[in-house]
Amino acid sequence: MSKRIPALALMLVALALPAVAGEYDATTWDEAVALSEKHAKPILIDFFTEW
Repeated sequence: MSKRIPALALMLVALALPAVAGEYDATTWDEAVALSEKHAKPILIDFFTEW
């Protein structure tokens, strides 16, 4: 039973993250800066390449 609790908690967090993350999506640099200042959070720039 004790092993199920962390797994269940992890699943609930994983399901809730997309709903929360959507609020912080920005399409322009100005939007990202405004959100960063509003919530006092740093800006994360995530990118990749398929070289």
